[in-house]
Amino acid sequence: MRLERVVMGMDFSAAAIAGAQWVAEYVAPEAELILVHAVDVAEPPRFLRGKGPDPDALRTAIRDFADRRLREVATYVSSRPVRLEIRDGRAVDVLARVAEDVGADLVSVGPHGDRPGLWSRLGSTAERLVRVSPIHVLVTSGAPHGKPVRLLAAVDESDMTAAVIELARRLATELEAFVDVLHVLNPPAPVATMAAATLGLPEPMPWTADEHVRAAAREWLEAVTREALSGVRAAWHVAYGIPAYEILSAAPRLDSDLIIIGRRGRGRVAPALLGSTVSSVLRGAECPVMVVVDPRDALVG
Repeated sequence: MRLERVVMGMDFSAAAIAGAQWVAEYVAPEAELILVHAVDVAEPPRFLRGKGPDPDALRTAIRDFADRRLREVATYVSSRPVRLEIRDGRAVDVLARVAEDVGADLVSVGPHGDRPGLWSRLGSTAERLVRVSPIHVLVTSGAPHGKPVRLLAAVDESDMTAAVIELARRLATELEAFVDVLHVLNPPAPVATMAAATLGLPEPMPWTADEHVRAAAREWLEAVTREALSGVRAAWHVAYGIPAYEILSAAPRLDSDLIIIGRRGRGRVAPALLGSTVSSVLRGAECPVMVVVDPRDALVG
């Protein structure tokens, strides 16, 4: 099934515009595109009221500017008609509402290119959106360019594996791309080793030193994904270590153009609880990241 309707967050940064162009041309070449800008003007504290710009007048000015810029950006993004949406509110809330209102099957957002330090790589809106979105989210970090020809699908033993593989298969079929399926074996935590010694239990298995375990992992990985990827060119990989680090290391080694990873857990959680693997991959990836979500786990608000 092809993408039919894609919502794109637009903050007018160069990164956001480049990401929207890439999605329109390669990821969703036949989808209806909706460019969205959020007008987020906070009410001034009481002691400053009347001493600065009127919030309502400021909102009107921003909306007028955003309307002109969105129309201009739309001509860069695609030659086909592009729908424009300007709404008041926080960006993450606006994007989620628009996606629900139009029945989108993907939300695309770029990193905030004008912020210094860590957030120049991601941006709080992108991470919050991944946390609450009821549909898949594509974060177009890493200045994407060209058709994605190599996809990296990171899977574990969770229920999200089937959804990740299905999306990888669909994209690979549409893009004629190659899929690398990666599973990372976690090393035993140091505390587990210490606890075992205290209780007189055998030490947890040192996965990295046991080729039988690696072979078993590879056999399991192929068993749960090979049939779903029938007809798609693919390879299977087993790594050992911290999942986020191994995923980020594998992407450049395999020349990955897009990382596909699943999100687990309810949407209404603290940002720090998004999941260390997903969060770390989002922040460290040098290529776009598609976060696959289970709608039953999402709770916007």
